[in-house]
Amino acid sequence: MRMAERLCENGDTAGALVSLNKALEQGADACECYIRIAGVHMMVGRLEDAVAAAQQAVGLGPRRLAARETLAIMLTASMDYAAVVEQCRAMLRISPRNLTARDLMMQAQMALGRQSDALGVATDMIRLDPVSALLRLKRAVIYLEMRQTAQAFADLEMVATQADEPDLQAVAESYMHTLDDFHLECIEALAADDALFRAQLGQDPENAADSRHMPLSPVGKSRLRHFCDNHLSSLPLPDPMRSYN
Repeated sequence: MRMAERLCENGDTAGALVSLNKALEQGADACECYIRIAGVHMMVGRLEDAVAAAQQAVGLGPRRLAARETLAIMLTASMDYAAVVEQCRAMLRISPRNLTARDLMMQAQMALGRQSDALGVATDMIRLDPVSALLRLKRAVIYLEMRQTAQAFADLEMVATQADEPDLQAVAESYMHTLDDFHLECIEALAADDALFRAQLGQDPENAADSRHMPLSPVGKSRLRHFCDNHLSSLPLPDPMRSYN
């Protein structure tokens, strides 16, 4: 198996497979061998062979998390997302606090279009690791997919202000600025259609936006104040009898 590792590092995947099969013949840990065989097949894009080898590993060690994780990863690459979900559920029965299983399940649920299920998984992960900025960012992306922009903004703001990783902060800030653009467009459209909101906007722009669940970043708040000071009065007047809460 050590020889197979060296051969893989040198790009000799065929030689690595020969070494791993020899290891099997000589009585090495068969489950571990099949896990590594799956990885070699994956390296060269033979996904069906990779899945088959990972299934062999799971058959030999059904309670071995590394085998099931390998199979879930191979199934993800093969876009068999329903099978990924089932594999992750099996992993969680073995290890209920396993974050890797939940992360793979979340990705699979999103790929299947089950955003509500993915959101539930993401929220469970945050309960297990409440200080993880990466998990907050992942949940924010799900909220954005679900058009729940206020909830997304709350997670993004936490990442932007509290994350230790500059790259994660930068990604969160970029999403927040995109949300600023969207919320400001919505605010302008609503101000032209809702007399009550327009009056609230003229008196207290930030609270008016918050009351309609359209939070803004500091840059967005500055843009909102500029809009109210310079452009709000030029909008067409809304019908005073209409109001949307």
